[in-house]
Amino acid sequence: PRNALVTRGDARRGGTMAGSIGYAERLSWRDDVGGTLGTPEFEEADDAELQRKIDALAELIRESRAKSGGMVVHTGAGISTSIGIPDFRGPNGVWTAQKRGAPMPEAKCTLDTAVPSLTHMALVELRKHGYVRYLVSCNVDCLHLRSGFPREDLAELHGNCFAERCERCETEYIRDFEMNTVGFEYTGRTCDACAFAEEQKNKRKRASASDSRDSFAPRRSSRASTSRSAVARLRDQVLDWDDALPPDELRSAEKHSRETCLSLVLGSSLQITPSCDIPLLTVLKRKGKRGKLVIVNLQETPKDRMATMLVRAKTDFVMAGGM
Repeated sequence: PRNALVTRGDARRGGTMAGSIGYAERLSWRDDVGGTLGTPEFEEADDAELQRKIDALAELIRESRAKSGGMVVHTGAGISTSIGIPDFRGPNGVWTAQKRGAPMPEAKCTLDTAVPSLTHMALVELRKHGYVRYLVSCNVDCLHLRSGFPREDLAELHGNCFAERCERCETEYIRDFEMNTVGFEYTGRTCDACAFAEEQKNKRKRASASDSRDSFAPRRSSRASTSRSAVARLRDQVLDWDDALPPDELRSAEKHSRETCLSLVLGSSLQITPSCDIPLLTVLKRKGKRGKLVIVNLQETPKDRMATMLVRAKTDFVMAGGM
């Protein structure tokens, strides 16, 4: 497993555009981003029916802990809209506006100042009590990590605007500023972990040399070689359109989705492949049994017909009602 380090501050800060808007503008330009854009949003018309669905979901979540060690949660941009970060495919989404040639939606905060939503925090608590076994996210806003959700139980399939990773040792650094780039480009920084390891290795070499009998032999300074060999460069960790999903995290997401008896989709239109197909692994028949799929989203999705239950409501309201 990769190491993960959280660091604070750097003079070379990332993008200045707010939230999802800045991220979208750093991606390679595409006239067609795939799927549908701007489809209508709906909310449950009957409050009593909505509460019935929330209660039914709570029961399914309890069953998932007993039967399969918890559910797998799949999150999209809809879980961050309540804190002022625009989504992408909604009626006022970033890509919807781009397609229409309309002004970009107004963001109420930048990603570096955004705080996790009620949904983010509810998932942390559910995980602590064994109701969530794994979290699969297509969001790049770092809010799951900022909420305290453990990195080892999280697949960030589309990357993280605040992460950079060493190309040599794969140590991941979580910054408090956004990267300037996408597509696994070099960020201009180097790996502290590799530099420290190289420094320790050279210290051991010098200690060994000082114990040598040939103490009068001239010794070349290792300073130059250390500086050359210690440089391990960091790359951003945000996928561009044609980049492959991170293989280790994709395998984990697929494995847990096959093994759980419940996949819960929160705030995702389920249109970007292959991540949109992962929740369906739960409902594929195996050993004579099928798992269940619940989708909580304001818009219709292409996977609705596969769902055990559809909840047309904001994710914060559903999670608050089910806690």
